Amino acid sequence: MAPRWLATYVAAAITQMLVPRAAALDAMSAWQAAAAPITGGVRLTVTAECAGDAATVAKIRGLGFAGLLIHGDHHTAHHLLIAKGQTRPRRAVTGRVIDSPAAARASSTRC
Repeated sequence: MAPRWLATYVAAAITQMLVPRAAALDAMSAWQAAAAPITGGVRLTVTAECAGDAATVAKIRGLGFAGLLIHGDHHTAHHLLIAKGQTRPRRAVTGRVIDSPAAARASSTRC
């Protein structure tokens, strides 16, 4: 059995990773994403912005958890920043603030 401190560390790491990732996914025009705290970490929920958009639903399901984590153009730049010892809390690689993803897609609603 893993020590208790390890479970706390893992839960914190999951939260650090998924909360900003949910905001970045939510900023994508066809998706809605949210991260909600649960015991032991965070639950990531990603849905199609338009419930009847079968292609987007299929893409989300096809990507799965790992695919959703790396989807988009943020990943390479993210790892370059890590390699340089830099971080970019609460900002996308493009420099756009991701605190308000709903505002980013407000003009692109297709439903």
